[in-house]
Amino acid sequence: MKTPIDKIPVEMFRTVHKKDVLGNRVRDREKYIANKKLKCVDTGRRIGHLFIDVICMQLLFLPIQFVLGLLIIATAQDEIAALTYNFYGSIFGLILYPSYYFFFEYKFQKTPGKWVTGTIVVNEHGEKLNATEALTRTIIRLVPFEAFSCFSDSNQGWHDKWSNTYVLQKKEYEEIKNRLKELNAENELH
Repeated sequence: MKTPIDKIPVEMFRTVHKKDVLGNRVRDREKYIANKKLKCVDTGRRIGHLFIDVICMQLLFLPIQFVLGLLIIATAQDEIAALTYNFYGSIFGLILYPSYYFFFEYKFQKTPGKWVTGTIVVNEHGEKLNATEALTRTIIRLVPFEAFSCFSDSNQGWHDKWSNTYVLQKKEYEEIKNRLKELNAENELH
């Protein structure tokens, strides 16, 4: 059975108060096992992802907009044709947004915005997203006001929480991956 990355056990210490043999209260350190606290990327970095990804989407859409603009100019006398080309442009834009996120997160585990900021998307087991997880994450992004959910204390948006995915810094991801390897090696010994 795979260990979810938010349930990775780590040794921690806490301060406890005990009474010594004379009845005096003394402080002591006690070791305990807790789940590793995940450090998901912060809101500022997520805004950076969005900003860079919007620019990339616009650059992808620019050639289509140019061609549609030329077609509208060429058919300036025909208002119905111009409206039709505008409609096609809008439909293409609506398809581009989810396709962009699905393609990049499924194929590369990151969008160009995440590439620039050194972050990665993983599922609850620290693995690459499968098609269903990537599609679920993408569809949830279409929920109105979903982008504002990233302002929560956990730094996880609804598209993360509801799809059981995490956006992590590369360094954090490498630490988790190494810890999971250790856990799997320990489990094989038992």
